[in-house]
Amino acid sequence: MSGVRSDHTAGPWEAVQNAVNSVDILSGETVVAQVISEKDEITEGDIEWVDALLLAAAPDLLAFVQRYRDEAEATGGWKGDDDLFSAAVAAIAKAEGR
Repeated sequence: MSGVRSDHTAGPWEAVQNAVNSVDILSGETVVAQVISEKDEITEGDIEWVDALLLAAAPDLLAFVQRYRDEAEATGGWKGDDDLFSAAVAAIAKAEGR
């Protein structure tokens, strides 16, 4: 994935129902993503609605994991669950397209 940017549209993002079968993920007035259902309608609790909420939480989740990594590294390295730290680093890399 050469040329992939590691920054993203600034958060916070929110999920807003756009039409009966779609949910927009917004950063202010900017549509960042859209979840569209093949069903006639998306309602709270549907998998498409839950997916939209997860997408809307992405900037906050990424910032948390980056802070977790940075604080662990600043204290002289991770002294806990190596699998957990590795998962955090892998999640950041995935979000940054690496």
